[in-house]
Formats: sequence, C-alpha cells, structure tokens
Amino acid sequence: MQMLLLPVFILAGFMGGGLLATQLMRWGLLLWVAMTKHGGDFLGAPRRRLLWAVPVGALLHPAPYLLVVVVIALYRESQGAMGGPFICVLVGLCGYLATAGLATLKGFRRRRQRLGRAQP
Repeated sequence: MQMLLLPVFILAGFMGGGLLATQLMRWGLLLWVAMTKHGGDFLGAPRRRLLWAVPVGALLHPAPYLLVVVVIALYRESQGAMGGPFICVLVGLCGYLATAGLATLKGFRRRRQRLGRAQP
C-alpha cells in the first residue's frame, strides 16, 4: 500500500514546490516595488517610496514562513528525524524547484542570445 502512495506524496511535494516558488517570487516583487522610487504623470518625478509597506510585506506575507518551514524540514530530514513518506514530499518539492530553476536559466540564456544578436 505504501508503494502505491509514494507517487502521490511526490506529486504533493511537487505541487508544494510550485506554491513555495510562486509565493517567494510574489514576496520578492512586493518588497522590490515597496523599496523602489515611484513616479508618474500625476506623481511627478520618481522620488516617492513605499517604505512604510516594507515591514508589513516582510512580516505578514506567508513566503518567509513557508521558507522557514521547508528549511526546518530539510534540517530534520538530514538528522534522520522524518519518516519515509515525508522524504517523497521533499523529493517532489526539490524536484520542482530544480526544474523551475533550470527553465528560468534556459529562458535567461535565450534572452541574452537574442539581445546579443540584436546589437550591431
């Protein structure tokens, strides 16, 4: 029975990796937007920042807490404190992060090659 559930646990970890990666990207973008200067037609020259939103975004967003949970789980797993199904969840999570990272690097490489060809 456990052998039949292992792919389900790996799939759950893969989906959890998708959630973690998405939340981390949203958190990073939120902090970047809060720290950069804002301007526009009605605001004038770029000189305003949303610095008041940085602590709110840094502390109330779920991404840092999800990351802490994953790091603690990986540490506990390295110490041998977790069971078999949890290893499959971590394998799926790390598999998603590795796949997404490689796809992102491939996209950046293609973009750099396109920009290199466009310049005279």
